[in-house]
Amino acid sequence: MKDGNFLERSIVECENRIKAIGDISENRKLTELEIEELKQLNIDVSEAIKLKESIWRQNSRMTWLKEGDANNVFFHRAVKIKAKRKMVLSLKIGNRNIKDPKEMKEGLINYFKNYFGCSIRRWKMEVDLKFKLISEESARKLEAHFSMEEIKEAVWSCDKSKVPEPDGFKLCFYRKCWEIVKHDLLGLMSDFFTFGKLEESINSSFIILIPRWKILRRFLSLDQFVW
Repeated sequence: MKDGNFLERSIVECENRIKAIGDISENRKLTELEIEELKQLNIDVSEAIKLKESIWRQNSRMTWLKEGDANNVFFHRAVKIKAKRKMVLSLKIGNRNIKDPKEMKEGLINYFKNYFGCSIRRWKMEVDLKFKLISEESARKLEAHFSMEEIKEAVWSCDKSKVPEPDGFKLCFYRKCWEIVKHDLLGLMSDFFTFGKLEESINSSFIILIPRWKILRRFLSLDQFVW
């Protein structure tokens, strides 16, 4: 637990420093040293979070090995407590706190229907914006087709324990079977580059309610993950 507390303090300190640099960037341009510090801070936070998750996974396995067979009641109680924490007991819509499950369901459906069914407003901008031009070499790179090396680098840069979809394979599968799947991935990316469209089965969204309070005051949705 001491390691966990130390990591937690380190994460908080790094995040506070990142926020401070972000506030500075709103008032002036960051120096090269500040930019490099920001990059290193993001790396440190990411590594600390991964290490913290690893410690908790190890502690969880140790607790199971020590107490699992001798005290199943403890784990059943823990599961029940976790399930209760995920329950949404009330939903605030407007000035009303709704507790009836049927009304809550209808409120959620109506919210997302209105959210995703609204028309797109097109704003006419008459502002003379001057953007920095990129070099011809950079422009050619942006318009170039995906290469096998780029796709491999992207796969290898991701956490191998991550899963791109609920029923998908972990990224470690793609690493181990790279010689088998690499041409399929290249073909997929090439089709996307040419036609600008992904298969509907790939380009899907998963929406979930995150009950951080007993009364849900607003709606949260997961970002869209495309692989």
